[in-house]
Amino acid sequence: MEEQKKTAQHRNPIDVIIRAARLYREHLSGNVFLYAFGNQCIEVEFPDWSFKHLAGVNAKLSADRFFHQAADGKSFRIWFSERHPHDLFLRKARHLHEIHELTQSDCLVLETIHTKSREEAPFDFGLTNHDFTLCLGQNADTKGKLRNLHVVPYSLREEDGCRRSEKQHPIAFILRKRADQKRYDTVCFLKAGRMKQIPKDIQQKMDSGLLHAVCDFQKLKDWQTAQKAFLQTFLSELPNINTSQKRSVEDALTQAACQSLLHDGLQEDVKDYIDRYAPFTMRGENDLAQRILDKVLQDPAVVKATNPEREDWRS
Repeated sequence: MEEQKKTAQHRNPIDVIIRAARLYREHLSGNVFLYAFGNQCIEVEFPDWSFKHLAGVNAKLSADRFFHQAADGKSFRIWFSERHPHDLFLRKARHLHEIHELTQSDCLVLETIHTKSREEAPFDFGLTNHDFTLCLGQNADTKGKLRNLHVVPYSLREEDGCRRSEKQHPIAFILRKRADQKRYDTVCFLKAGRMKQIPKDIQQKMDSGLLHAVCDFQKLKDWQTAQKAFLQTFLSELPNINTSQKRSVEDALTQAACQSLLHDGLQEDVKDYIDRYAPFTMRGENDLAQRILDKVLQDPAVVKATNPEREDWRS
């Protein structure tokens, strides 16, 4: 990661912008993300015109056209100025292609962010992973009329925004939907135990199946313990696999465990992975998968983790 950031400083600025614009289009454009924290949430939209703000360069192209030219890999001209200096762009360039990671991993929601240019009118919210900060404001047109109640990015800063913000909140989960959809239907990130109860107003924004999944996962305070027991039970039945095979089993089973908890197919998912990886050493035992599955599901930690008191969460 550090090597990539150093390389970004020496690349052609146009190449940096084109790469970042393509990632922005792939992961962010046309999507809305819900960040749940405390007992509230914010909904973040990534309009095409925001990208030019984040890049921090001068160009004669409109914000929308600038983004589309860059995402399509077409030629365009940029220049730097006192308002948009080259050294500031170099700092942004280290993170411009990482913006989408704030929608897929743990981060903090910041409230009321003061900067030199926005001391009297601070940014409403922000997102930070401690390496860089995305400053967010109202989604308004050039005349100040609100397009919707979402917040949108206006600034990318290479710093931990915590010291500039009045409040910092760990996130419980991040959800995603297409901008033309009514309800959120995809989980991007979950952190167990950070939200005691999902408020009604957030529940109403979620697809019913997704609500079940998030409620289940949020209940898993002992998830790491359960996952460890899950792996140990399985691997104890395969004592002769080598290190490489063991790592493959661990990776696959970890994925199986995480995915299983997001729907009702726990036993089928686990059995599928056991069937796939057990033949490393015991090809002759037809009942191996079921035997291991039974042992895994009887482990107290696994039982506790996979049987949350779901109704308490949606009361």
